[in-house]
Amino acid sequence: MNVETSRQTGFAEWVDDHALTVETLDFQAPLDDLEPLRDTIGDARVVALGRPCSWNGRGRMTGNRSAV
Repeated sequence: MNVETSRQTGFAEWVDDHALTVETLDFQAPLDDLEPLRDTIGDARVVALGRPCSWNGRGRMTGNRSAV
């Protein structure tokens, strides 16, 4: 396994361990599935969410950034 493959595998494992499942993007639904973010974000005053958090790949923006 080369270094680049090792890095990619390590990143994929980190994502698997830290991923958060969001059940719905319905703004009328409870936001309970976002509660685990409270521990991650803590008292941070600034939180950056990258483009993959908001673009569904079909040319439409999704609402999960707004929900957070």
